[in-house]
This record gives sequence, structure tokens and C-alpha cells, in this order.
Amino acid sequence: KEYGREEYGEGRLGVPSRSGRPMLATTETWKYVDEMLLCFTNRALESNLNDWNGDLLLFHYLVRVMRQDLDARMEVIRQIHAMHADARPAGRGVSQKKSADLPVRQMKSLLQNAAMWRMLLEKNFNAKLMKQMVHGLVQLVVDVNGGEEEELPSQEFELELEEEDDSPAGVCALSKAGLASLASAFLTGMLDLFGMMERLGGFHAIGSHRAASANYRMALDEYMVDSFWTEHGFCGDQQDANAFLYSLRPRDALRFVGFAVADKFTKTYDEAYVKTHYPESVEAVQELFSAMHTLTVASRDASTFFEIGVDSVLAALVMDINRTVRMFKSADHVCLLVGAVAS
Repeated sequence: KEYGREEYGEGRLGVPSRSGRPMLATTETWKYVDEMLLCFTNRALESNLNDWNGDLLLFHYLVRVMRQDLDARMEVIRQIHAMHADARPAGRGVSQKKSADLPVRQMKSLLQNAAMWRMLLEKNFNAKLMKQMVHGLVQLVVDVNGGEEEELPSQEFELELEEEDDSPAGVCALSKAGLASLASAFLTGMLDLFGMMERLGGFHAIGSHRAASANYRMALDEYMVDSFWTEHGFCGDQQDANAFLYSLRPRDALRFVGFAVADKFTKTYDEAYVKTHYPESVEAVQELFSAMHTLTVASRDASTFFEIGVDSVLAALVMDINRTVRMFKSADHVCLLVGAVAS
């Protein structure tokens, strides 16, 4: 099964491009849907250089379908969870364990049959491809700051079209804010999908409801951290970092900030150094060392949604404030993280 698209340049079938210039005459095929979604993400990044409106509108449609399907399933899961929480103890002849397992199986099945799960995991979780896709989505979110009059992307997912003009140059069908909203909708959808599966124990290595051989939710965390303030990152200044954090749901933003701080902190300090020079902070920051171990080595140990305590994050940031500023290369970045935790 292959997914393909063929574009014809002006003269091949007598179809001129929208801008009046020859369109790229290429034939491209993708064996799996996730490859196509990565291609569309890259096309969105190139939309100011090439005429990819057909690809972008199809990308918008697919993301919208995936989100509508996922949102409906998440609402059903919330209702099942609420009903199960209020349920009475199991009656005679029905074991408590079996009664407790039934809703989890139903909820896990709802997630595994979601359009987004099937499109992203049609074959297997492709770590290299998913990392490239997350990097592209983060870049799209922060690129909204390229224009002076653009607004940050909102949680509401809407198609935002550019106004028509008479200029001969090709104009992208989606504005920068529209592309940022599209990227945010896709990224938060993946976080919701895999986050709920993690909460249900679907990524736990020895859990009875294991749905995968790896923790896909923590993989996204790792890719987002790599997209943030590393040498490969796209959030080099406070405005870009704020745009990215604003695009996440509060729970996901808090978890991300915890991992971002833990990543920097554990690369700057080791446990022995903290015990020697900051003995009063050992207990408070120990959770960050554990969190990074979980993220990089033991992600399959997470039997429910993984969270990092706010007190540990703040303790790490204020343990040695001068060194913290050097660690994050800017007092503004430190203030941004503290503000994200406090809010």
C-alpha cells in the first residue's frame, strides 16, 4: 500500500501554478502515513519558499480529522473513568480485579483505534521520523514570532487563511499564526493520546495492559527537550520559548519544564557534587536525577502519568541562582521557567 501525490509543472498538462510560475514537477510516494505527515510538516516549513498549498490544505484536513476523532474518544474515556470511579463494589461472582480491569481495556482499545494512533503507528513507532516531526512542529509553533503583527497560537484549532492579494508571487494559504495553530493542534493531540495511554499503564513494561514496547509519551518529551534549548533547539530567545510553552496544555507544559530543568541540571551537577556542596538541597533535587533516569533509561517503569514535583524544579533553579543563570544563559530564561511553574 502506497500513498502518493503527483504534481505537474506548467506545460505538462497545461495547468499553471497559482503564482503563475512553474510548480515543482515531482512524483512522490510514501509507504506509510507517518512518512506523509512528516513530509507535510517539512512542506509547512518551506511554505514561504515554495507553492505547497495543496499539501498544506490536505495536512490541515488530516490533523482536523485526527483531532475530532481523538477529542470524541477522550470524552468517552473521561465518562468511563467517571462512571467507574462512582461504581459500587463488584457483586457476587465477579472478582474485584476483573471489575477493575474492564474499563482499562475499553479505554485502551479506544486509544489504539484512534485515527491518530493508526496513522502514526501504522507499522511501528519510528523514533527517527517522530523526532524530525516534533522538531518541525516546534519550529512551526515558534516561527509565528517572525511577523510583528502575528499573535501567539491559541489552543483553539482554526484554519487561518491569508487575505487574497493581486501580487504575482505565491502566497501560502495559511498565515504564520495558522501554521502555528496547525502544528500546536497536532503536537498537543499526540501528547493527549500518548499521555492518556501512559496514564492507563499502556507503556508499563510489566503491566497487564501494555500496548507498546516503548513509552511513546516520554519519547515526545525527549524530542521536545531536544527542540528547546539544546544546540538543535528553536527556542533560543525568551519570546520563542514563551510561544512554545503557551502552545502546550498546562499539565504538559509543567511536565515539559520539569524535564527541561532536569536535563540542564543533571548535565551541570552530579549527585556526589550536590551532596558535598549543597547538602541542604539533596533531598529536594533528588527527584530531578530520578526523572532524567526515567526519561532516558527506564521510561517503561512508568505505570501511570509521570509528573515531576514543582518543589523539586524550583529547588533546582534557586539552589545556586548565579550558576543557574549561567546554566540557562539568560536570567530571562530562568524567569520564564519560574513563571511557567508558578502559573
